[in-house]
Amino acid sequence: MGGRVTPRPAKIPDGIWHVSVESLVDFERVHWNERTQLEKAAHVISILIKISLLILTLIIFLLTLALLSTAFQLVGGRGIGSLIKNSPIIKNPICAACVGMLVTVVLQSSSTLSSVLVAMVAGHLLKVREAIPILMGSELGASFMNAFIGLGQSGDRAQFRRAYAAVALGDIYNFLCFFILLPLEIFFEGLRHSFASPIQRLSKLMVSPIRISHKSTQEIPSLTVLTDPLLDRIIQVDFDALDDALEDDLMEPDSVWQESFIERCINLTTLEEFTFCSHTHLFAYSTLDDTSIAVILLIASIISLILTTLIIVKLIQMLLEGKLAIVLKEWLDKKFPSPFRWATNYLIMLLSCFLVMIIQSSNVIQSALTPLVGMGVVPLERLFPLILGSGIGASFTGILTAFSADPGQLKE
Repeated sequence: MGGRVTPRPAKIPDGIWHVSVESLVDFERVHWNERTQLEKAAHVISILIKISLLILTLIIFLLTLALLSTAFQLVGGRGIGSLIKNSPIIKNPICAACVGMLVTVVLQSSSTLSSVLVAMVAGHLLKVREAIPILMGSELGASFMNAFIGLGQSGDRAQFRRAYAAVALGDIYNFLCFFILLPLEIFFEGLRHSFASPIQRLSKLMVSPIRISHKSTQEIPSLTVLTDPLLDRIIQVDFDALDDALEDDLMEPDSVWQESFIERCINLTTLEEFTFCSHTHLFAYSTLDDTSIAVILLIASIISLILTTLIIVKLIQMLLEGKLAIVLKEWLDKKFPSPFRWATNYLIMLLSCFLVMIIQSSNVIQSALTPLVGMGVVPLERLFPLILGSGIGASFTGILTAFSADPGQLKE
C-alpha cells in the first residue's frame, strides 16, 4: 500500500478574476423590443429614480463629511492651539502617523484631513515636516472604508473574492508608501540639521517658482456650493472667531474665549431670545453648549456615513445590471491602437483624477469601484490606474485649501 497522497490545492479558475461580457447578460430579462410601452416607460422612470437617489445620496455623503469636520472643530476649538504645538505625540513621526490613521478612520475622508492639515500649517499650528507623517497615516486610514465596503458583497463568493482583491490592491499601494517613505523621513529627521527630508525637499522645489502676491486670494468654488446651503440649515458656526481663538490660544495659552462659536438667537447666560435674529439653523435657539452639540452632530454623522455608504453600493449594483454593465465593461476593455496602447492606462488615470477633482472625495470613487470590481464590470488591470488617478485628484482638495488661505502663507 502506498503512502497517502497529499491533494494539491485547487487552482482558482481564471473566470473568477475575469468576467466575460456574456456572464453579465441576464437571459431571463425581457428584451427591450418585447416590452410594452407601459413597461418601457416604467423601466425608464425606475432608472431615473435610481440615478436621482444616487446623486442625492452622494450629496448627503458629502454633507456628512462636512458635518464631521465642523463637529470636530467645535470639539477641539478650545485650547487646541497650544495642545497641538506642545504635543509630544505630534512631534513623534510614528505616533503622528497613527493619529492621522485614526482621524481618517473616524472622518472617513483623507481629503478632509489633508485640508485641515494645510490650514494648520498655514496658521503656524504645524510645521511641514510634522504634517508629512500624519498624511502618510491618513492613507492607511482610508483603507478601512474600502474593507468595510467589500463586506457588502460577502453573499457571493466570487464577487467577494474580486472585491477584496480590489481592496488589497489599494492597501498594498498605501502600505508600500508607508513602510518605505516613512522610515526615510524618520532617518532624515535625525539629520535635519544637515539634510532636509526627501518629501520636504521635494515640496520646497515644487513651490519655489510661486511668486507670493499680497492681494487677497479668492476661494476657488467647488461642490461645497451644493452642501453649504444644507449645512447652514443644520448649524452655523462663526469660523472667523474660531480661527481667532486658535491663534490667540497659540500665542497666549491662558486666553479667554467667547461664550459660544455657534451662531445663536439666544443669550446663554440670561436665556433671553434676541428680538431680531437672522439665524435659522436647528441649534439657533438651543441652550446646549458647543461640546454637547458637537457630540450630537458626531453621532448623527457617523450613523449617516454608514447608511449612505451602504445605499451607494446598493444603488450602483442596481444601476449596473444588464445593458449598462455590458457597455461599461466593453468600454474599459478597449485599448488604443498598437503604437499608443501604453497611453490607455494614462487616460483612465487622468479621467479618475478629473472625477475626484470634481467630487473632492476620493472615498466616494474608491467606494464605488470596490463593488464594480466585485461585479466584474471593472477589471483588476484597470483598477490600479483608477486608484492612482483618485490619489492624485485627492491632493487637489489640499491645493484648493492652500489657495484659499492667506497669500503670505501660500508656500507653506
